[in-house]
Amino acid sequence: MGWGMSLFKNTAIIFSTTLLLIGCGGGSGGSSNGVTPSYTIGGTVSGLSSSKTVVLQNNAGDNLTVSANGSFTFATSVASGAAYAVTVLTQPSGMTCTVSNGTGTASSNVSNVGVSCQPVVAFVFASIFGGNGEVYSAPIDSNGALGQAGLPTSTGTTTLYTSVASPNGKFLYLSSIADGALDHLRGFAIDSNNAALTAINAIPNSADPVYGLAIHPSGNYLYASGSTSNYSNDFVQAYQVNNQTGGLTPIGQQLPGAGQYNRAVAITPSGNLVFTIAEVDGLTTAYITSYGVGNDGALTRIGQPLAVTDGGTHICPNDVVVDSTGSYAYFVSYDAGNGWFCNNAIYGFRINADGSLSAIGSTQFASGGTDSSKLTASPTAGFIYLPDSLSGNIYAFRINAATGALTPVGSQPTNVLGGPVDVAIDATGRHAYVSTNDSNSIITFSIDQTTGALTNPRTTSLPPPAGVGLYAITVAPKQ
Repeated sequence: MGWGMSLFKNTAIIFSTTLLLIGCGGGSGGSSNGVTPSYTIGGTVSGLSSSKTVVLQNNAGDNLTVSANGSFTFATSVASGAAYAVTVLTQPSGMTCTVSNGTGTASSNVSNVGVSCQPVVAFVFASIFGGNGEVYSAPIDSNGALGQAGLPTSTGTTTLYTSVASPNGKFLYLSSIADGALDHLRGFAIDSNNAALTAINAIPNSADPVYGLAIHPSGNYLYASGSTSNYSNDFVQAYQVNNQTGGLTPIGQQLPGAGQYNRAVAITPSGNLVFTIAEVDGLTTAYITSYGVGNDGALTRIGQPLAVTDGGTHICPNDVVVDSTGSYAYFVSYDAGNGWFCNNAIYGFRINADGSLSAIGSTQFASGGTDSSKLTASPTAGFIYLPDSLSGNIYAFRINAATGALTPVGSQPTNVLGGPVDVAIDATGRHAYVSTNDSNSIITFSIDQTTGALTNPRTTSLPPPAGVGLYAITVAPKQ
């Protein structure tokens, strides 16, 4: 009986100990045994085309390649209370994917991260004014959203001033106003998959600073305006574009203008007329000149340059645009606060049937010092936009279709951080992309198609060189 009682007691102790151990641990969601639980991170991919792959990361690691739409889960779990951050490491070829609900703190298994993929329909290119003439590129998806920008391409040419892309999206051209340079005009072939830029060798050297660029709607001709190297005369030069290589061949000689500093050139949507704007020392008169475009792309001046004065007020012209209907041309003058006391105004002109111009008045947009050197017209509607990097304002105007008069859009201009410099609008006229010279970022806006107002701003930060301001910006359709 003693032996039996002893066996009973031992069995009871073992059984009780087992229950105690079971009660003290064992589940991955508990932490009473001192082990911190961990949770999986995942979500859903949508819109990814067949045969395409996207590479995702969590917390800058744990790479996950996804090749089909549907759910995904990263291999490595995240400890309870730890942060997670899902990003796209590698975009699918010809597409851009964006992440929603991608950041947070893990407190349970995460399954609501969204990765939405859209086809790339265009690229935006933004250039640095200083530095080594770096050019950034970023994809634009079918919703107008701007994707991730990669590291910039160095052009080796400083003071990049204007950029234009060919209508077929194959080539990008840049102008420079750097003193003493021999390459004031540069060209690059655009890779249709990732927007990588490859220098075009067949670009004639230009010792003369080039301010303005405009490309013919056919893509067959490029027009450059600028000043001679000693700033004694302004000019415009026509080029034939090689549609296979992007190389340029001059068409005839430089055509002299009426001033000393030819600040910009614009072309009508039909490609039949070209306009340049120039200033002269003294600044009391600006000259806008009309040119007819021949079947071979050559320019022929129409009449005499139109002298523009404003009651003795100084005029400092900087950019010229044509509206979407080809009915009106506008140039901007601004006061840089450098003691020249120039008028802050947009000057409008009716384009007559013979290509000549008739003044329709000016519209004041600000007082005091501004920095508004870039004017942009919507390609599809009667709106024009003028950024001012000093105040942070972007002024928007509606064009009266009957008279060409400008009316401000809204009671106040759109104000943004970062010093807006230039505006590019996509081919649909629904999205605007703004370069900034203080924040090294691009701001995307939706354009209200009824009022022209800029809405829903989204900022895309760019990789270094940090602190070097963006300047010119343009949109190129994807080939």
